[in-house]
Amino acid sequence: MLNRNTKLAQRLINRDEEADDEEDRRNKHRSKAAIRHANKLAAGKSTTNKEKARRKNVLMTLGKARAKGKRSLVETSRVLKAHVERGKRGGRRGNR
Repeated sequence: MLNRNTKLAQRLINRDEEADDEEDRRNKHRSKAAIRHANKLAAGKSTTNKEKARRKNVLMTLGKARAKGKRSLVETSRVLKAHVERGKRGGRRGNR
């Protein structure tokens, strides 16, 4: 154990404090979205569907993409019209 009064001990203590300060600075320098997300998780709330989709495994979405490519033109136009209509109504469940 080092004597706290020695210069070497003081330098080591200062170095530890500086490292802690640097770590605090690094944690504070985050985007607003990251800070909000951390606060939300700390409050025990769930993530949005957009965030879930971002983390979704690529292999899970392959079948959906393949089916999308095989659609006929009529089916594609139906899907696109339904998408626009849902948007007008306020999404899948509607704005209630």
